[in-house]
Amino acid sequence: MDKKNTKPVIVMLTHVVNKTATDGFLPAAVNMGYPVYILTDQALAHHQHFSQEKLPSYPTEIIGCDVFNAQA
Repeated sequence: MDKKNTKPVIVMLTHVVNKTATDGFLPAAVNMGYPVYILTDQALAHHQHFSQEKLPSYPTEIIGCDVFNAQA
């Protein structure tokens, strides 16, 4: 794989759905062409939020994890 042409991914670690992430950082990253992965312990709430139509952007994937335990 040619690493010069590979764009890094953005990983957002978030507990709850918040406008700073969903309406700010996420659309900015997506508009720059970055894939965005959301790591959260509130995966259901994030899936429900992003099931809406006509949002500014959508993450590449939402992944459930324990955001308060760095060893998890």
